[in-house]
Amino acid sequence: MTWRSFDVKGNSQIFVADLQDATLRNIRQLTFKSGIHWAPFWHPSEKWVLFSANSDDRKNFELYLVNTEGTCLKRLTYSHAQDVLPVFSPDGKQIAFTARKGRYSQLYIMPFVMPSHCEDPRLHRTPQSLLHFPPPPPQKH
Repeated sequence: MTWRSFDVKGNSQIFVADLQDATLRNIRQLTFKSGIHWAPFWHPSEKWVLFSANSDDRKNFELYLVNTEGTCLKRLTYSHAQDVLPVFSPDGKQIAFTARKGRYSQLYIMPFVMPSHCEDPRLHRTPQSLLHFPPPPPQKH
């Protein structure tokens, strides 16, 4: 199961969870940057979630991909259009989405390529969180 949740500043984040016997289990937050993260869509393998976000440019939505453990985030589009409402093809080999350039939207299709490298979105929680790692355990000499 996947959903987005808003914070008090108006940012939305994407979450996933396992649904067992009408109970949510293993809830995981997948996105951490500021901005709006929305329209999540599962890959048929159930290992990836595709979504739109304006976290890198508040005026423009792009497509992103994150694994369901929340440890691998990859931006997929870099355009001046509003890239939104992404979906995977049933076989998971293509991504369809709408992009609005100016007044009109068009449907686009692009191949899905498994990311060879990505960033860990958990490192984007806050600038301060990078400064406050827990101290390492004492070393025995």
